[in-house]
Amino acid sequence: MKVDLQKFQKFDGAGSLMAGAGGLGLLALIGTLAGMASDPRPALFSYLWAFAYWGGISLAALVLLQIFHAVRAKWMVVLRRAVEVMAVTVILFLVLFIPIAVGLKHLYSWVEPAANLSHEALKLLHHKEAYLNPTFFLIRSVVYVLLAGLVSQRLFGLSIKQDTSGDVQSTAKQRTLSTGALPFIALVFSFAAFDWLMSLEPLWFSTIFGVYYFAGSFLSVISLLVI
Repeated sequence: MKVDLQKFQKFDGAGSLMAGAGGLGLLALIGTLAGMASDPRPALFSYLWAFAYWGGISLAALVLLQIFHAVRAKWMVVLRRAVEVMAVTVILFLVLFIPIAVGLKHLYSWVEPAANLSHEALKLLHHKEAYLNPTFFLIRSVVYVLLAGLVSQRLFGLSIKQDTSGDVQSTAKQRTLSTGALPFIALVFSFAAFDWLMSLEPLWFSTIFGVYYFAGSFLSVISLLVI
């Protein structure tokens, strides 16, 4: 059966739709900045929620892409580009993290612990100080995004290269990279959840919190693919 491709109109990128979405995004950004100027704390919490939500989707898409390659799935070809496009956005969160880095003291109580905390609470925070301190927190966050970003960029680059060259070695390279990097991206996912979200309540902890964050993000990626 032959298909006449001339009957199909080439996708133009939905310019008007993208322009409208960009305009709404700009208005939302202006509103966020205005909120930060008047009362930074609630605005920063809203920003952190959005950052964690969309960042989780990008990271989960990367994990899904790596799983596809690691198990050598063939049926995923029709879904791969959509997953790649979601995963490759991870590197953008390096820039999007800047407002969080600037507003650390407004978000995380462990940056400047309240003087009226109980002796036990202060003792526990002091015990966690080697891990929960601004410098180490920022270093870890940059490492998380950079590592995930580099892996996603490399996988996407190999995929695009294969589209033009048809080189089967690109598939082998993607499988090797995905399999080798998958445990590290899993750790990135868990520790990012610990740092960005769980440390909002530094006196509370859960060893399953990272898995819980991943499960929600993974479900969001599947939902986007369905749409």
